[in-house]
Amino acid sequence: MQLLFYVSGHGYGHATRSSEILRALAAQQPRCRFHVRTSVPEHLFAGIERTTFHPLPESLDPGVVEDADSLGIDVPATVEAIERAYHRRAAMVSQEAAWLRSHEIALIVADFPPLAGEIATACAIPCLGIGNFTWDWIYEPLIEHDRRRLQDWLRDGYRQMTCWLKLPFSHDENRELFPQVLDVPLVARHPRRAAAEVLRQLAIDREDRRPRVLLAMRGRIPPEARAAAAKANPEMLFLHFDPEDAGKSNEIAVMLGSDLAFPDVLNIADAVVSKFGYGTVSECIAARKRLLCPPRLNFREDEIFAREAPRQLPLTTISQADFRAGCWSQPLRRLLDQPIIEPTLPTDGAELCAREIGRWVTYAKDSHA
Repeated sequence: MQLLFYVSGHGYGHATRSSEILRALAAQQPRCRFHVRTSVPEHLFAGIERTTFHPLPESLDPGVVEDADSLGIDVPATVEAIERAYHRRAAMVSQEAAWLRSHEIALIVADFPPLAGEIATACAIPCLGIGNFTWDWIYEPLIEHDRRRLQDWLRDGYRQMTCWLKLPFSHDENRELFPQVLDVPLVARHPRRAAAEVLRQLAIDREDRRPRVLLAMRGRIPPEARAAAAKANPEMLFLHFDPEDAGKSNEIAVMLGSDLAFPDVLNIADAVVSKFGYGTVSECIAARKRLLCPPRLNFREDEIFAREAPRQLPLTTISQADFRAGCWSQPLRRLLDQPIIEPTLPTDGAELCAREIGRWVTYAKDSHA
């Protein structure tokens, strides 16, 4: 059995949760082979058994065009990107359907490009969607009335999927687009190395009692903001992922690799500074960490995160102006004073999603018998 994962290239959250589901699926389905088609870096899927990575030059969905610091959406550029994808849709479906047939793909799992539904229909195979939002819902406030054909196209793609594996922090609208909807737990990565090992690798003294603050925005935190925050808070230790800037005595540049993954570093942190996003929020919940967030402009899903996330983890917000200026002292101290919250959301979504996909593997096998 050959299974294909289509993964959105917008950000890393889609890829990190898909990789966890793939790991669980590989363990549960030893007779299957897996393929990944996406525009994100290959290393996010490294080490998964019987999995072949096939890079796409561009994402199967247009995503959103973010501002330089990822705290806002360029609305006109985003709508134009959707328009370009709309005009390429027939060629993209034809090209991908030919690829699927050549690789004898029997089942698609999509996180969460709607075009995957059209491709599945062209190949007469099932398609399972995974996500906490549908793209048409994200775009709804951004697309003017005279371009509603774009919304119709996206929704039609979702209608052609077999099932929506619906993650927490999702919207209630659009359930009716899917023949089946299954609510599943959080999918989150977990550390694979002991905290003591990580501290030793990063040359952090276990007796160093400074609160450790992890900066987790894919390098988009302005270096001057980080430097200002570190200078104003010498009693804290700041961990970041800019290898070209080792910083001052209370800054540590962390290099991720095959021997050190993000959840391993998250596990030794006391607080995280990052924007909202499914990957960040879910992994902070799973690791019982505090989160400091600046607001984002035009990101519709942030309304849900702002409402629901404080029930699952200690959360403090900071204005965009203070965030960019590195004026983090007061909000960080308020955050570090908050007690850890025991979350009510289970975090075994990868295993449950894998079991549900396995059920459809059995169905696909029977259909091809």
